[in-house]
Amino acid sequence: MRRVVAVVLLTAMWVALWGDLSAGTAGAGLIAAIAVVTIVPNPLPERDLVFRPARAAWFVVMFVRDLVVSTASVARLVVSPGARDVHGTFITVQLSERGHAVRTIIAHSISLTPGTLTVDVEEDGRTLHVHVIQAAEEQAARASIAALEERAIAAFAPERADLPAEEVR
Repeated sequence: MRRVVAVVLLTAMWVALWGDLSAGTAGAGLIAAIAVVTIVPNPLPERDLVFRPARAAWFVVMFVRDLVVSTASVARLVVSPGARDVHGTFITVQLSERGHAVRTIIAHSISLTPGTLTVDVEEDGRTLHVHVIQAAEEQAARASIAALEERAIAAFAPERADLPAEEVR
């Protein structure tokens, strides 16, 4: 079922990108979509991600708030007279054992937030190396990432019993 949905979505994207709803464009999109779904393996286990609408909405609201606050903070840092005294640092963050998809959401959310960037993910998938624009804000960044992880787990993580065996360690 997931492959059928992927083929339909990829075909729709193909037609939209070409901007031409014709039989030829749709047919070429369908062939390309089938090829992509056949060649590219699905990296996510079936039960790697759940969607809880109310908690997902809260995740988005809080993420937008974090974006606004961090954008203002970085803008203030850049335009302030002492902007040359910016001293970034790298921190290592250990995430919980809650599935690849949730950890990916967390890593990307960190990178989308001004002032932080996920630089590397260790082989275990749980350890992130994050660059923080101000070394003085290291503890605040850790607390912010921990809060982000809690919201992501509440919104998207399956219950521990629902995780595939290779995810539970």
